[in-house]
Formats: sequence, C-alpha cells, structure tokens
Amino acid sequence: MSSLMPPPLPGTAPGKPPANWLQRNLKWLLPLLMLIVMGAFALLFWRGYHRVEGHIQGDAPYLEAIKRASSSHEMQTVLGTPLQVTLVAVEGAIEGDATKAGTYRFHAKGPKGGARIIAMARRVDGKWVYDRFEAHVEGWDARLDLRNPQEKTCTESLPCH
Repeated sequence: MSSLMPPPLPGTAPGKPPANWLQRNLKWLLPLLMLIVMGAFALLFWRGYHRVEGHIQGDAPYLEAIKRASSSHEMQTVLGTPLQVTLVAVEGAIEGDATKAGTYRFHAKGPKGGARIIAMARRVDGKWVYDRFEAHVEGWDARLDLRNPQEKTCTESLPCH
C-alpha cells in the first residue's frame, strides 16, 4: 500500500526549516532591496535632469529663440497657429559663459506641419547675437532665416558691435 503523504513540492528541499527571519524571507527581501536601490538611482537622475532643464529654460538665448520662433510671421504662415515650439538639444555655452557660442535645436509644430529650428548664439558686448537662426520646414527644400537685419549684417562684418 502506498503512503498517504503527497509528494514534496518542487524547489523544496527536505531537511530542517529555516532557522531565522532572514533565511525565511530572503526570497523576497533581496529583490525588494535591488528595486529600492534602482529606484533611488532613477530618482537622482530624474532630479538632476529636471534641474538642468530648468536652468536652460531660464537662459536668455533660449527664451529669445522661443519668442522669435513663436512670433515669426513666416513660421505662422507656413505652419499655422497655434505654434508649439519645444527644445530638443543644447550644445555649448549657457548664459553664464561669455566666451563660447551655444547651439539650440528646437522642434516647431503647427496645424499645417512641423519644422526643425537651429539657433546659434554668441555673446557680443554683453548682448546675444544669432549667427544662425533658421527653420527647416518638413517637406520643403527652403530654409527660413529668422534673424533680424542687424544680425544678418553683423555676421557679414565680424567683429560686430
């Protein structure tokens, strides 16, 4: 006659039971600790990213570029209104750096289409000047120059004042 005991469950080893709390709960405690550590790193990264992003969004060349691109008659005609301009990337200087040029890349979107905007700014006599500020409209071969007349003549006659 066979025994009335069911077979042991898979993964259980016959022998003595765990001696303390740590041995009984190690199966779930170790993964939980790993998740907590990964969550802490993710939180630190997120805070650092948003701190840098907040600093860039208070930058004078960034604010001026957003204002010009949003209020440009050519951009409103080609893309329609309302126009949404968002920052994609920043390379080079930020407002505190008076020696290096900064390159700002934006994406503009309107009801009629989208455009990529590139703005290269440098500081001249305490004022930001755009050497290149143009929009590449999606589906067009033409580029829209968004610089003002002073900046156009300034880049032709370097150094400008």
